[in-house]
Amino acid sequence: MVVPNVWHEGLETKQDVMDCYGEKNLVPIDLIKQIIFYTSRGVQPVFTCESEKEDKKGRLVCWFLKSEIRWVYEKWRENRRSEING
Repeated sequence: MVVPNVWHEGLETKQDVMDCYGEKNLVPIDLIKQIIFYTSRGVQPVFTCESEKEDKKGRLVCWFLKSEIRWVYEKWRENRRSEING
């Protein structure tokens, strides 16, 4: 199942997104808590689809631009550390 993002009109497949942004500029995230953390802080994925990995079939994967997630990734790591350290 593919859910095209309306703000990236014309990018209808994962290959379209890879061709447009370059695979090295994209980060796939399939952990729903992390996806929610990112999107709730205003960082939206450029593409969303079902995982193609055999061991993760049925899982949602959101592809984010590396350049857009740098700040929120650090906040995610800080949040995770504080959860672990109690």
